[in-house]
Amino acid sequence: MRYFIELSYDGTAYHGWQIQPNGSSVQETLQRALSLLLREEVTVTGAGRTDAGVHAAMMVAHVDIEAPLPAPPVGGRAAQPMSSSSSQEYKEVLPPVGGRAAQPMSSSSSQEYKEVLPPVGGRAAEPMSSSSSQEYKEVLPPTGGVREGPPERNLVYRLNGILPHDIAIHRIYPVADDMHARFSALARTYYYYVHTRKSPFLRDRSWRLVKTPDFEAMNRAAATLLEYEDFTSFSKVNTDTKTNICHVRSARWVQLSDYEWRFEITADRFLRNMVRAIVGTLMEVGRGQLSLDGFRKVIEDKNRSAAGDSVPARGLFLQNVEY
Repeated sequence: MRYFIELSYDGTAYHGWQIQPNGSSVQETLQRALSLLLREEVTVTGAGRTDAGVHAAMMVAHVDIEAPLPAPPVGGRAAQPMSSSSSQEYKEVLPPVGGRAAQPMSSSSSQEYKEVLPPVGGRAAEPMSSSSSQEYKEVLPPTGGVREGPPERNLVYRLNGILPHDIAIHRIYPVADDMHARFSALARTYYYYVHTRKSPFLRDRSWRLVKTPDFEAMNRAAATLLEYEDFTSFSKVNTDTKTNICHVRSARWVQLSDYEWRFEITADRFLRNMVRAIVGTLMEVGRGQLSLDGFRKVIEDKNRSAAGDSVPARGLFLQNVEY
């Protein structure tokens, strides 16, 4: 049977999502933990391949499991909502919101929660309360209306118990055999965070800018991305990608505070290094080094050498995957 897994991770310690011959990866770590618990070798396929140092607030993966899922122990408990004892782990996994690490849920934190865990299946996530696990299931609704049962919740609970602190499993639920975490995805959203004031809490979650760029000019340039389809200029060269055609649905800079900004971009697919190259080129616009017409020409040249440098990986988050 095929299952979807929704997870988040801090990519600082990993050489990206995909298994690497000479470095640890999120995919390998998750596969090893699943194989240990299920007592069978499994292969996990992700919705995308985040690069080394890139984070994910919401990654979706699928796995095929032959044997029935292990049932909860007799007299045991199903996975519970996070308690105050797990706040440190929770804060480390989720991305910065408004310049602060995500906090455990309280009645006053609904807006932060909506930023951190994006809508899944068309409904915005709601804040957790101290009530029952039924409410917990409502907070994270299954895709396609399929509600995960006790075996799935038990697997989530046990996986979180053996995975390192920088990987968190949120849900596991059955899907149709032809559902594919990568090829069935309709859209993906990435966030890139920057800040203009020194902060010890943002150094691994955001890119510090020495000078504040012209974000209005950068937003005008970002809007032109919706007019194009071929993004060869923002793609890593010598990849195995068959086409560089992408359909960007939205792209904009959003101000989070007086010294924090976030670039948000949604498209049906992304090329290797695409978001970081786009942000790097937008920075040239913001610094006055590239005009709006010059930005258009970069795209039209279809040449990676024409675009700006790639920005550091630490500010990039895979924020959402839509099916």
